[in-house]
Amino acid sequence: MTLQDVMQRIIDLRNSKWDAALSKPEEGQYQFTDKRYVTRKDKSVPREHHIESVRYCKENGMREYLEARDARGMQPILKNSKLYKPEGANINAEGMYQFEDAVFMMQPQIVFLEKRKADSDEGMAKAAAVENQFKQEGRAQNVEVIDF
Repeated sequence: MTLQDVMQRIIDLRNSKWDAALSKPEEGQYQFTDKRYVTRKDKSVPREHHIESVRYCKENGMREYLEARDARGMQPILKNSKLYKPEGANINAEGMYQFEDAVFMMQPQIVFLEKRKADSDEGMAKAAAVENQFKQEGRAQNVEVIDF
């Protein structure tokens, strides 16, 4: 199993069913009778969170994990989460779902989309500034500049 496989098998606990007698949700152990996965294909269940895997490496001071948590506002998916369970991931000593050197983190979908839009707008503004500077330099040298 690869990280990509695990990312495609994140169980949506709110829409799944499990045997309450055989499951221990506080420990992240479930005996499912009906699993529902988080997917982009099923439009009947809106995605409330953006989920991604983030490198969790103690050798480099957990730089990527701390950046995702502090700068981007992401939260780790914990073993007692009532929202999601990454199938195939193990629970580490801190209670987070981990697969090899990656932990699974989430943030509200709207926050992710707003940040993505802001980044896109910033990139477009920078590209427009470079284009305008290029045109101004061309006009200063009496070069015909064509606007597209």
